Amino acid sequence: MEECAENIIICMRQIPLLLKENQSVSNKLKTTRYIARLHLQYCSILSQLGQHEEALEHAKYGVKYTHIAIKQLKDIIKPYTMKTNTAIIERTAKELLPIIKMLNSKLLNEKEKPKKHTVDFDIRTLFGFTGGEVLNKVNIGSIMQLTPLDVIDLFMKCNDLYELTRESILEKITLLVVSYFCVSTEKRFLSQKIKNKHTDFEFFHSHALKIACTFLPGECPLVSHVYMTYQKHYSILQQPIVLYKLIISLKIL
Repeated sequence: MEECAENIIICMRQIPLLLKENQSVSNKLKTTRYIARLHLQYCSILSQLGQHEEALEHAKYGVKYTHIAIKQLKDIIKPYTMKTNTAIIERTAKELLPIIKMLNSKLLNEKEKPKKHTVDFDIRTLFGFTGGEVLNKVNIGSIMQLTPLDVIDLFMKCNDLYELTRESILEKITLLVVSYFCVSTEKRFLSQKIKNKHTDFEFFHSHALKIACTFLPGECPLVSHVYMTYQKHYSILQQPIVLYKLIISLKIL
């Protein structure tokens, strides 16, 4: 684990060197995405080593760079919506802009004072009753577990059209959910060690859940994971909500 941590530190020192002033926004976004992922992976390793204070700092860096990536994505999309062309990229940009604006509106301001709020998710969406494509690869492990990058992937130039794909958008949403979830987890660990050290960990977890339920399909493993852990740690009754009765009624029918 210590060796993994050392190698991630080396990676974090090297990847920013790939950022150049003359790079396109889409290439800068690609690098920003890698940096966010590295911080979250480093957070995971530090957490397993019991270094929760430092893990929390890197979880916050994960949030920071994910915010930057989402704002960069908006900068890519917006100019295409001003054009009157009917090319695929212009049409796609116009469809995506409202979604990206909504996503930007849900980014937590660093100076915002955390407050407790209810998780007003739609239970049908959460458990996949609305159908849709099953995204089995969208889980917390796809972000937190170490995965190698080959040379082609690292130096491949991105273009605006790639950033407007469904896969690219989902990756950024996943990064956002996981980064808030990591902040919550590390704050919760620290609060167990030092009473009243952090009191806003539920706020970050519930915000991660709200974003997951808003933008990801209900059958997505990441949604299930964030929901189940929220219920485990914060539910007063710690019982499945309504779903149990619904399953019974379906069996009777």
